[in-house]
Amino acid sequence: MDLNVANCPRCGRIYAKTLRNLCPDCLREEEELYEIVYRYLRDNPKSTVQQVSENTGVPEERILGFLRQDRIMSSEWSQLTYPCERCGTQINTGRFCESCNQEMQQSLDSAARSIKGKNADQQRSGYHIGTRRPR
Repeated sequence: MDLNVANCPRCGRIYAKTLRNLCPDCLREEEELYEIVYRYLRDNPKSTVQQVSENTGVPEERILGFLRQDRIMSSEWSQLTYPCERCGTQINTGRFCESCNQEMQQSLDSAARSIKGKNADQQRSGYHIGTRRPR
């Protein structure tokens, strides 16, 4: 019998796992903080993350979490920005800025071409990876 339990990453209590990675108490607290932030932004749409935090008492880290989870769409609130996870440039959507997205895509494309080239070389030399030759 497989028990689907875990320790809450926020408070450490054991809880029955759900789709959300928090115990019921921490999840309730998270939802309350979200509602506070959302109501504040509805009334003060031009606020920055710092202003929201100062005026609601919700830590900036939690507000940034709501933004990264797309629970609060920063495009609706023109002043809400947060740092790119790679370079720190202020962004208002996603996890990475456009420049970092492009650099990472180029790196992935280059790696994929390199792997394809190696596989082609191995096939020309008679080696096959992951496939069996018919007899």
